[in-house]
Amino acid sequence: MKSNNIAFDLDGTLVDLVGQIKITVKEMFNVKLIVGNTFRLNTEPPISSDEMWEAIWTAYTRHDQLVVYPDVSDMLQKLYDITGEAPLIITARPDNKTSFHLAWLAVFNFCPVPFKLICTGGRDKIEFLDNVDFYVEDRRRNAIDLAKAGKYIYLIDKPYNQIVEPIKNIERISCIGDLLPVIDKHVRYDRAA
Repeated sequence: MKSNNIAFDLDGTLVDLVGQIKITVKEMFNVKLIVGNTFRLNTEPPISSDEMWEAIWTAYTRHDQLVVYPDVSDMLQKLYDITGEAPLIITARPDNKTSFHLAWLAVFNFCPVPFKLICTGGRDKIEFLDNVDFYVEDRRRNAIDLAKAGKYIYLIDKPYNQIVEPIKNIERISCIGDLLPVIDKHVRYDRAA
């Protein structure tokens, strides 16, 4: 019996929501974006947290303008073909809106195979990773925390997630496609019952 031994973050890892949020913030509030090397999106003049969340929710509704990163569909399809198991996607999006996010991804035609979506609602992602050893992430803080908890992290290279010193269990990759040649490493082969 085979099972997936890898899970994925959603925004910034599988889909480019940040790009859509930037466009939406500029359109809604007529502000200048301040580009930096942090995950936080800053504007001039500054906008409130409530305004930022309004822009994020507006970006969620723009299904036709979001971008799935290259090789994502191939990776999820190959995992599913090998194991017959729905790939696991874990996002920090609000957990009281899971059905909204599933509908959002369905309309967006995000994935060619069934997948399991967990919205953590701010809880630590490690709570949901009991059955996998590998995780693909784009946020530096999450990657460090998960690596310290014993998970092996593939950190998608982004300007906002640079780590000065190497950290055990974190490997930087440029994109999901980097994992396609080693996909078998991310499948658990269990003994038949």
